[in-house]
This record gives sequence, structure tokens and C-alpha cells, in this order.
Amino acid sequence: PRVLSTRWGGLGLSFAQVILFLVVGQVVPGLVIGVWLVVRAGGSLPPASVEEQLIPYLPAMLIAGVVAAWLMLGLHHKLGWLAAPPERKVGLRGAVGWIVGLIVVSLVGQECIAWIQAQLGIQAQEQEIIVQAVETGGLPFLLSAAICAPVAEEVLFRRLMFSTLARTNGRVLAYLLSSLAFALIHFNFGALLLYVWTGVCITVAYERTGSVWGAILVHAGANSVILFWLANS
Repeated sequence: PRVLSTRWGGLGLSFAQVILFLVVGQVVPGLVIGVWLVVRAGGSLPPASVEEQLIPYLPAMLIAGVVAAWLMLGLHHKLGWLAAPPERKVGLRGAVGWIVGLIVVSLVGQECIAWIQAQLGIQAQEQEIIVQAVETGGLPFLLSAAICAPVAEEVLFRRLMFSTLARTNGRVLAYLLSSLAFALIHFNFGALLLYVWTGVCITVAYERTGSVWGAILVHAGANSVILFWLANS
């Protein structure tokens, strides 16, 4: 397709993918929930309690992200913009080994990066709203964070963005930009390098297994371990 015929076409499409996902999957649901909270509060919303009031609605926002990502996938397929995924490099047994191994590598790498940053005086901390949600959001939040977030983000950053950039700009730039975009979308700049590292590990899973589900499983596994640690720390 013409849109994927040049390096700039691939970069432009990738940028548009992220913006569209943010608008449809996060901004619009966030605005709807915000308006509902204001209406329910009679027109005034105490600023100090905004995060606490949002926590019960975080699962709905994560589900909206899944819907947005799959709608984008369908649109790309319909318009012929969907670049082919990487060829599968391993069998089922090999895929399981890569997925488990990359979950471990991702988590160990995060700890190493966090330790190095701490020695430099840079603290990598989880966002406060996530910490509060783990404490008070209950099972709905934990399940949606462990499952829905990986599904939405891997469809966007690996199946759409990485595949597009690998086709038009080469694997090296595809690794760099898809992992960086994945990190930036979390809006946690103290932990930016941790997210970039995780993005690289997930992309390796996508390439080795040849399936977005390989990437989703690595992401979901890493998220589950982190959520379990937060819930018990």
C-alpha cells in the first residue's frame, strides 16, 4: 500500500496510531468519566480526591483501550495498511521458553536499571494512582491491569507500530521507536528507561514467536508479578 511505501509514510502512520489510540482509548473515556463525576458531585469536584474518585473507573478505561486498539487493527486491515507480523522463529515449546525467559529478563533488567538510577539519585517509582488502585481497586483493577492493558498496548505497539516501522524503516529503528513510544505513553518519566527495557523484551517475544499473543503474554506476566509485589509490599 502507498502509505507504507516510504520511510516517512511508516513514521507518519505510526505517530497517527499512537495519537488515535490516546484520543479514542484514553482521552475520550477520561472526559466522559470526568463529566460523570462532576455531574454526580453536583458541579464541584474536590481536587484532592480526583485520583481516588477515578480508581473505580480505571478498569473501564483499560477496557476502552482494548476496544480502541482492536478497532484500529480492524481499520488497518480494511484499508490494507496492516504490515505482516514477523515470521515465527520457534515452535510451541520454544515459544513457551522464550515467553517465560523474557518475563524473567524483563523483571531482572528493571531491577538493575532501578538500582543504577538510585545510585545516580534518580528514583524510579510507580505512579501514585497505580499504587492507590492496587490498594483499593480490588480484583477488577488487578485483572484489567494484568490482562486488558497488555492486550491493548501490544496490539498498538507491536502488531501495528513495530510491524509498520520494521517494514518501512528497518528493525533497529522499529525496536527503538516502538519501545520508546511504549515507555512515553505511561507518563512516568522517572521510570522511562525501565519501560523502554520492558518494551525491548516484549518486542523480542513478538519477533521470536511471530505472534502478538507472545508479546501479550510477556507483558501480562511482567505486569502480574509487579502488581503482586505492589499488593504485598
